[in-house]
Amino acid sequence: AADYNCRLPANTSSAKIFWLTFFGLWIPICFVEILGAALMTITDPAYVAAYEDGSTGGLIAQVLAPWGGFGKFLLVLLGLSVV
Repeated sequence: AADYNCRLPANTSSAKIFWLTFFGLWIPICFVEILGAALMTITDPAYVAAYEDGSTGGLIAQVLAPWGGFGKFLLVLLGLSVV
């Protein structure tokens, strides 16, 4: 967001810069928070057991398990993004 705002023309209104930056951060943050809340309200015994055994990582692995190899690939990407 900061790089984008630095390259805008000098006469760009500050309100436009604020709102573009705000929504550029707010939309992905809300998506992740809603996803987290949805995952924590699952009552399927397999998901509950996955959370008890592996915490959040185990729960995400259980959610991605039906996707097969692509789900494992996404888990690797998520793991590398944390590092």
